[in-house]
Amino acid sequence: DDNGDNDLLLKGGPVFSKSSNRPKKPLLASSSMSSSSSSSTRSTTTTPARSSTSQQQQKQREREENKRKRQEEREREKEERKAQRLATKVAKQQEQQQNKAEKQKRLDQAKQAMGKFATNEIAVLIHPKFLVTTQKYDEAEELMESFQQTYSVQPYESIDNSFQTNSGGIPIQWIRKDYLKGGATDALQGLQRKEFHRYQHLHSLVIVFDDAPKFLKLLHRKHEDDDYPLLQQYLQQLLTQWRLHWNLSHTDTPRVFFLLHQVADEVNRQWNAHAKSKDKQSSTSSAAAAPVSDAELHDAICFLLVQHHVECLLYDTMEKIVEFLTKMTRALSEEPYQQQVTELECIKKIKADDTLNDQDLFEKAKDCWVRQLQQLPRMSENYALNLAHHYATPRQLGD
Repeated sequence: DDNGDNDLLLKGGPVFSKSSNRPKKPLLASSSMSSSSSSSTRSTTTTPARSSTSQQQQKQREREENKRKRQEEREREKEERKAQRLATKVAKQQEQQQNKAEKQKRLDQAKQAMGKFATNEIAVLIHPKFLVTTQKYDEAEELMESFQQTYSVQPYESIDNSFQTNSGGIPIQWIRKDYLKGGATDALQGLQRKEFHRYQHLHSLVIVFDDAPKFLKLLHRKHEDDDYPLLQQYLQQLLTQWRLHWNLSHTDTPRVFFLLHQVADEVNRQWNAHAKSKDKQSSTSSAAAAPVSDAELHDAICFLLVQHHVECLLYDTMEKIVEFLTKMTRALSEEPYQQQVTELECIKKIKADDTLNDQDLFEKAKDCWVRQLQQLPRMSENYALNLAHHYATPRQLGD
């Protein structure tokens, strides 16, 4: 009946329909089947969502990786451009510096050719005794300080001290080197290291005689016809030591100057002393030898100039000696850059003037003709004017 069927349904037992003998499935089983089917449907829908999420994450990672790579590429290109600009800038600076150095080199070479660096190319080798001697005179000391500021002065002993002490002569010499090759500084370094190839030794020798009595002793001779044997012996020894010191041959000879300090005054002083001593002596005592006279001094100076080409200069103050050394140093420094002056360069030059009239042009031509005549030997200006008065043009003179 119906109540029995309901009980069976509640208990889950089989139910047989009237039209069929097959038992009916319990309702609980059908509900469980429906729940399983819904769960399977949810699982199928969840799996594609998870896969799409992972794909999106993978794409996001790829985009980020590509973005990072592009950023790194841009940074690398930026660094390369920066390095390239820096290299270009450095190369440009180096090229500018090189061009500047070459320009300065050409400018220095032009100045070198014109002698603009002459004062920086010569070095003066002075015996230490001369530096001590100039300190005794205030004006000479000031001039010497100025001289040392202008030129490179080096205390140097080039002659044996014993020989220098006995004769009283103080040697002064010069060396030089081109400014672009090191100048006077490098020349002095080569001199200290005895490297003769590093500098040019100038064949000029100045001997300063500050001790006048010692120089006058060199002029003593037994007879008036003698050619000053002591003076010649001193000069020979001086040249021998000069050649040995600079490793030169016997044919090399310098230009020698003797600067005589207060020698004329010493001659007068000795003669005054000789006159006083002669008055005090009795007629029985032997007369003392007469000192060197002014005539003998000038005769010895002429003898040195004619026979040995030695120039002697008399100075009464040490200041004038320092001035002479300054002028001579300047002349020696500028000598390599001096040009030989011809007679044509000594003639007064006339500037061109297009505004001259016919009379001015005639006077100009006449003046040119007079100066041409003056080129003839023994043709003075007066003779040239007189000749031009009679023969106004070279054609008239030829006719």
